[in-house]
Amino acid sequence: MSTSVDVHATTRPQAGPPRSASATAVRNRAPRAYSRSFAIVALGPISLVYAVFIALPIVLAVLLGFTDWNGVGAPKWVGLENWAAFFGNPEALHAVLVTLELAAASLVVQVPLTLALGLFIAGRQRYRLWYSVVFVLPMLVSGVGLSLMWSGMLDPNLGAIAFIGRTFHLDFLVQNWFGDATLTPLVLLGILTWQFVPLHMLIFQHGRRSIPEALYESAIIDGATPARQFFSITLPMLRHTVALNTALIVVSSLTTFDMIYVLTGGGPGQASNVLAMQMYKVAFEQNQFGAAAVYAVVLAFLGIALGGIVMAISGFNRFESEQEGIA
Repeated sequence: MSTSVDVHATTRPQAGPPRSASATAVRNRAPRAYSRSFAIVALGPISLVYAVFIALPIVLAVLLGFTDWNGVGAPKWVGLENWAAFFGNPEALHAVLVTLELAAASLVVQVPLTLALGLFIAGRQRYRLWYSVVFVLPMLVSGVGLSLMWSGMLDPNLGAIAFIGRTFHLDFLVQNWFGDATLTPLVLLGILTWQFVPLHMLIFQHGRRSIPEALYESAIIDGATPARQFFSITLPMLRHTVALNTALIVVSSLTTFDMIYVLTGGGPGQASNVLAMQMYKVAFEQNQFGAAAVYAVVLAFLGIALGGIVMAISGFNRFESEQEGIA
């Protein structure tokens, strides 16, 4: 007698036991736990570097600001004496004003100029490549080297600018560029702009080239003029780049020291005596390192506060994608 076999019964997969909710939750938590562990491992080294070279010096500077120390021996605790002296010192408050004026002027001049140059060299024409090479040359020289070069060029007796003025009878070029309290800040602003233009120009160039060309092609089809394309496409897409460059310009202006030290020493009078320059004088000419630490803390606070304001206004802190909605 033959026995029939149910093929479908033998090949039908057997259902396993139902999965419990706890097992599913464990499996869902595993990738998140791995991501968290990876983030901790990846951020550990940079966090250590930040703590040792940035956070710790700021904390030590704050503590040093409450002491009287001449660089030798043990610091003496004086409480708020250095802080009271800072806010009661007209030279210190004037240095804060000069620093803020230089930062504001640099912002007004450098952002539009570097944006225009960055958009210009972002073109694909070959001749723009040569322009970009010329514009980047100041980045190859140190700040002290650039300052010495400009000091020689602007010398009223032997400088190249004075020579050109005498040769072509341009008397306004033959003058003491660093001897007038009104003219000196403008000259320093020009040199500072010339020094930092290449960096910010390259950042804007990269930002412009990252914008999809499809947006401009669509705008041209719709009849948009170049001005309309700039205000409706380029500028909105570069908002984070503008914010980044703005913050960098503010910070670099606040911390300008080597150029002023070489060219003017803070003069004439107090015309170019920025916070960094005054801090150097208090620390290394007066040997008051505790009082100088107050200048350093105020300078750091200004940089953090102004940078934070720029980030908050621009929305850069939200890290929104500039290509959101594209593709």
